[in-house]
Amino acid sequence: MPDHPQVRPAATVLLLRFGEAPVEILMLRRSGSSRFAADAWVFPGGVVDESDRRLPSGLWEGIAPAALTERFAADEATVLGFHVTA
Repeated sequence: MPDHPQVRPAATVLLLRFGEAPVEILMLRRSGSSRFAADAWVFPGGVVDESDRRLPSGLWEGIAPAALTERFAADEATVLGFHVTA
């Protein structure tokens, strides 16, 4: 067994709302029955599944993944996976 677990691609979203009150931050609470980080407060997101990398182009809205490859320093399928996951 390796000394360190294999790293898996993941994505998260940090949503902030600025107003008259202190900054509001969107967080979710994981289920108490989760095998990993049960009851923890987390940002939305998760592990990139292989199917996240193959979203039909007709369902995509926003900046095209091909246009984001340089910004993310990743190939188009990886960029798409991050966007779908987050």
